[in-house]
Amino acid sequence: AALAGSQRIFDDLTRCCLYHGDDFDVQVIVREWDDSLDPALEFRLFSEGGTLTAATQYYKWPYLVACAGQRDVLAEKFMAYHAKILPLLDRQMQDGSFSLDVIVSADL
Repeated sequence: AALAGSQRIFDDLTRCCLYHGDDFDVQVIVREWDDSLDPALEFRLFSEGGTLTAATQYYKWPYLVACAGQRDVLAEKFMAYHAKILPLLDRQMQDGSFSLDVIVSADL
């Protein structure tokens, strides 16, 4: 029920429909939320053809000085995580395009 009422999920699926019509495949992984994590430290990673092509702070409003000062560290962490999970995905996802939401710990 919580998923069905999520504005974020609604927005993401609406974008998929607008850009891809009815011809898109969505896979959702749900995990228990850890209250010690800061949602402001969530990022969306973009992968195309097996290459991490971009990363963006998920929430656009807060400017996080800690993140801005750790840009290179974050980029290394994102690339390492992408390289770790890529072999776990099926070949179609590895070769295609996908986005992945990740969260980093407050101590980066």
